[in-house]
Amino acid sequence: MIIKGNNPAPFKVNKGMKGYNVWVYKNSTIPSDGIIRHHYKSLTIKGKFFSRKDATEVAWDYIENHSYAEL
Repeated sequence: MIIKGNNPAPFKVNKGMKGYNVWVYKNSTIPSDGIIRHHYKSLTIKGKFFSRKDATEVAWDYIENHSYAEL
């Protein structure tokens, strides 16, 4: 599980100009500078979400119903 800040979750939800955006964890890399970088797949193809609750529910649904091999 990814821990970014105080939020332990395998996804990120951010408020954009026209709603909430969702990104699901894809993988992590450690380049030559030694800083771990987490990469995410955008779920904006499913549309923008009007509430943080809706966006979070879609993210958990995606994680529970899709394997990480599809990312």
